[in-house]
Amino acid sequence: QQSQMQIISNSYENVEIYRVKVKSPTANALHVIFEHFELGANSKIFFYSPNNTSRILGAYTMHNNKPDLSFVSNR
Repeated sequence: QQSQMQIISNSYENVEIYRVKVKSPTANALHVIFEHFELGANSKIFFYSPNNTSRILGAYTMHNNKPDLSFVSNR
């Protein structure tokens, strides 16, 4: 199955959740690289593997924004 994106909105609480599933069956590890990464004041991003939900990376917040707008997830 290919990578997919799901958007979950809750207008009552003014919350939007974007869930992106990335699959790479032959990869030993994955890094996520953003060329334009700019989170707002109340935004958070997390990374996790459905095979190991005990290891969650994040929350990354606006404090992780860089002047050059780049971002690379850590291991």
